[in-house]
Amino acid sequence: MHLHNTKSKKSSISLQKLISENRLLKKRNEKALRKIEAIHTNSLEELQKLMDVNDEKLIKTTMDLSLEKKKSRELQVEFQNLKMSEETLRDIVKKNSERIQKPSEAPRCEICDGEYADDGEKLPIVLNCGHTLCLECVYRIAGHSYYFCCPFDRRVFKLCKHGAKCLIKNYALIQMVNRRCDDENQNPNQMVTSCCEK
Repeated sequence: MHLHNTKSKKSSISLQKLISENRLLKKRNEKALRKIEAIHTNSLEELQKLMDVNDEKLIKTTMDLSLEKKKSRELQVEFQNLKMSEETLRDIVKKNSERIQKPSEAPRCEICDGEYADDGEKLPIVLNCGHTLCLECVYRIAGHSYYFCCPFDRRVFKLCKHGAKCLIKNYALIQMVNRRCDDENQNPNQMVTSCCEK
């Protein structure tokens, strides 16, 4: 019986030892599980933050891309306008290429062959490159574009927001036109004679 009691005590001690080890392991497992859950929660929060940042970047990139597309379309329209202006100018220059101004003639626009005037549509306008056209031809070539292609040297320059209105008058030609008008008014007989000679 004594042997049976000893075995029973040993088994009871081993059982208690197993129970306490089991509790200790359970506590360690619960602690490890809480750490894993905390890490998981932090990871999810960081992942959400990264996703939010990426969403913002995506929205900004999409907006930038749409602005670039809009600018690209505007530039294509400007290019088409310039291309049409160039073709129109080629036709006009080709028509007028054989015409040579005589020194005694009134100064004329080399594009439309109209006589310059001191105001109105035939006002001589000097371009940024130094060439001169009448205001009417400048408007016809520029159209609604903010870019202008000189019909003589093909230089392209940007007009201000007011378009062709910001270009400078050719005052030297305006003075020549005014002197010619003054000369014709002082000598009306010569004007009649020259009209009859034609």
